[in-house]
Amino acid sequence: MRYGRSVDVMLKFSKDVARWIKRKKWHPTQSIEDQKDGSLILKVKLKGPEEIKRWSYNWAPHCEILSPPELRKEAAEEIRK
Repeated sequence: MRYGRSVDVMLKFSKDVARWIKRKKWHPTQSIEDQKDGSLILKVKLKGPEEIKRWSYNWAPHCEILSPPELRKEAAEEIRK
């Protein structure tokens, strides 16, 4: 999936895996926001989010795609299949 322009991707990780996400630099554009419940939000800017979608599946069920909505919808459809 390519958008032709940069797209902001936001993933929410549960508190159960947050410490492992924080330990590594996953992408040069990443930023991490700690949440009050111990979870975190990982933000990256990508040209084509296909790679991060597949990567996020490795963290299931501890990872939720928050945005962009198109990516969230596509991932939900793939998971249902």
